Amino acid sequence: MLGGTWCFPGGHVEPGENSRRAVVRELREELGIEVVPGRRLEAVRVGGGRYVLAVWLIEFDGSPLRPNPGEIADTAWCTIEEIRVQPGGLPSNEQVLRMLEGERAVRGRRASQ
Repeated sequence: MLGGTWCFPGGHVEPGENSRRAVVRELREELGIEVVPGRRLEAVRVGGGRYVLAVWLIEFDGSPLRPNPGEIADTAWCTIEEIRVQPGGLPSNEQVLRMLEGERAVRGRRASQ
């Protein structure tokens, strides 16, 4: 949709599909990987309110990524901090990063208890 921008993998929920199934399908189509959706973190409106962005935690076995060249120009594994300073990211990336930081804080509190 916005060529040349860095973004998280994902896409639209197709007719007759729920968001859990869409996560599995989109990651298979875009990155050639199989995942198990875990928990949905949050859903926020983006694109001037036209779209709902749902962020999911997934289980992934670490197998090699096989990006679909028709959809993905490049991939990178990055920390939250590295993503934040990457030029050319989608505006919604910051919302996703804040959700991931919140999840990291919750997990940190649980680990210290």
